[in-house]
Amino acid sequence: MATDSREVVVMGGGLAGLCIALQLKQRDPDIDVLVLERSEHPPPRAAFKVGESTVEGAVHHFAETLGLTTWLEEEQLRKSGLRFYFSDGDNTDIARRVEIGPSQTLPVRTYQLDRGTFEERLGKLAIELGVEFAQRCVVRDVTVAEGDGMHRVSVKRDGAETDIETRYLIDATGRFQLLKRKLDLAVPAPHKANATWFRIPRRVDVGTWSDDADWQARNEPYNFGDGRTGDIRFHATIHLVGHGWWVWLIPLAGDITSVGVVVDDRVFPISELNSLEKTMAWMEEHEPQAYEAIAPHLDEVMDFKFLRHYSHNCERVFSPDRWYITGVAGAFHDPLFSVGSDVIGWSNTFIADLILRERAGEDVSSRVELYNDIFLNRYVAPMFDVFQDKYLLMGNPQIFSLYVHWSTAWYWSVLANFILHDKITDLAVLASVEDETNRAIELLRAVQKFFVDWYQVVGNSERTDYFIPIFTHPWSNRLLRELKEEWTNEEFAEKFRNNLANLEHTACEIFWMAVQALPNPLERRPIDPYAISMDPSRWEADGLFDAVERPSPDPIDLDAELGDYHWFNDPAHGELART
Repeated sequence: MATDSREVVVMGGGLAGLCIALQLKQRDPDIDVLVLERSEHPPPRAAFKVGESTVEGAVHHFAETLGLTTWLEEEQLRKSGLRFYFSDGDNTDIARRVEIGPSQTLPVRTYQLDRGTFEERLGKLAIELGVEFAQRCVVRDVTVAEGDGMHRVSVKRDGAETDIETRYLIDATGRFQLLKRKLDLAVPAPHKANATWFRIPRRVDVGTWSDDADWQARNEPYNFGDGRTGDIRFHATIHLVGHGWWVWLIPLAGDITSVGVVVDDRVFPISELNSLEKTMAWMEEHEPQAYEAIAPHLDEVMDFKFLRHYSHNCERVFSPDRWYITGVAGAFHDPLFSVGSDVIGWSNTFIADLILRERAGEDVSSRVELYNDIFLNRYVAPMFDVFQDKYLLMGNPQIFSLYVHWSTAWYWSVLANFILHDKITDLAVLASVEDETNRAIELLRAVQKFFVDWYQVVGNSERTDYFIPIFTHPWSNRLLRELKEEWTNEEFAEKFRNNLANLEHTACEIFWMAVQALPNPLERRPIDPYAISMDPSRWEADGLFDAVERPSPDPIDLDAELGDYHWFNDPAHGELART
């Protein structure tokens, strides 16, 4: 058996593996990187992978960190945010469904990615920079070394077996989760959901599902910024939602559409969806307009897959023994808010920083532990709270819309703020806002639990013909614009504190909206947003009224930000609300 020796071995040549190989080579052209990929490369167009819809953190990583701005603009579809349609009766008229989504072009660009062409581009760039890319390689075994020892990877390729020794070992094997299984690092995820998905080489455009003039006039044309305009609905990531489930429709370049059905395990077991035939029968019953758009093209379906309990977590992802886990090989939350590529951006930035610092002679042992803590305990773990039990809320448009609004504002205020301003490895900045970061995580968990409490009190509620131009409200739109501003470290810390104060005030306002559903609504007074619940018997003991006033130096207008949601509580408007 032949033996080879390499500096860095990346196991897995998909999105996470190619991105870390490229990031390392871009920052240090002299580093030796070998990527091992079991499949043929490049992957087929519209490759059979989840992760097409991106949000701001991922786009910053792809465009700014990896330098792909021009290619994304020229080769991929610009995305016009997230758009949700809530169930209305038999769902045969989309114009009658409650709709939330941007009514105008958002100020920060995101994209719908054809994963096949994207990974092909990443592979070409990596090879051009000197990364060695070996495809059709099956990793037979891995021996992880301790201390200064060399890791050993046993590989079989085209019938020949090779042992490769390496100083730095990166697991980007996706759901194979090679190191996680080898080292027994799996941690159960609290979120339980199932998904089934496929692609068709056809355009599926919800904007054509109704010719109602008022419905058609709700939104401005999508502005590409170069004189071109398009259908804002078509360019969105579409979510057709109901109690315990949602369907995604994602447009890809070349008039390909990604279609997925995601269900809460308690509402729809995967046995009802684990074939194309079952999925389409389910869709015919629950989403007939989507079914009618897709069914004529079933003979063209490009692929089909289902996953049961797709969420998972990991005990450790970065080791002082110089092995690292990135992407889906480590943790995966949920496709609802398209954060999967954000996870890659965070983990790869930490990995590149650790390898290049250690390679330059720095002792990174303390950074390894700090990065593990930041990634797993301050990023991955809190994000599970964003998704756990939330599919049930989809049966109530008011609660779920506010959940989307607040969760997005939190993401732009905290996580996106860190990565778009390149602060996640800046220890001085992290230390300056450590207390605020911990409070932000505590607030996230308190408010996410509160949404579930609220739903348990009021249950499902169908509304009709209601539109909320989400993400275009004054504060949330300002948060998005500020992600592209350049700040000093002092300005960053000041903005971070201000955003947290505004999140706290917004949480209080959501509480006052929700408690109107209780038999004896509480009279307004100062409250602690970290102690909110829908159980009056707990309020005193939990310290709800032990409010600590934290004024914001740049406060938001809560009426302007949340005014649309008060219409749900206004009996004068009945079931028909404004459009």
